Amino acid sequence: MDTPTNRSITQSQSHIDQTTL
Repeated sequence: MDTPTNRSITQSQSHIDQTTL
């Protein structure tokens, strides 16, 4: 699904992953 909410969640997770690294 390419919904705005899904995109927001994906970006948030990506940001968290980079911060953890």
